[in-house]
Amino acid sequence: PGIFGVGEAARHFFDKLPSDLTLLESTYLASLLPGPTTRYLHFCRGEIPAWHQDLVQTFLRRMLDLGRISAVDFQNSSQARINFSNRYRESATTCRARTGKVVLAKP
Repeated sequence: PGIFGVGEAARHFFDKLPSDLTLLESTYLASLLPGPTTRYLHFCRGEIPAWHQDLVQTFLRRMLDLGRISAVDFQNSSQARINFSNRYRESATTCRARTGKVVLAKP
């Protein structure tokens, strides 16, 4: 919500330029559509739920199957972990205001 384009998203989520994103980070940003507001809550919590991690892996597998990435790139990305930047991390209150949704604290 309120973040438009890959440049702004790369900066907001990862504090990077788009050209500096890893394959996994790029795939994660692509996976935010079609529900960027709901999926923004993962950033607020600082972690990605298992179902969304599975979705990112599905995207990576599809790119491998289509020959868009190598088996090595797939393997490396599949074993990596997404680490959000804390620079633009928002409090639960600010996140709730941005999204209009309830933000549950991490257990």
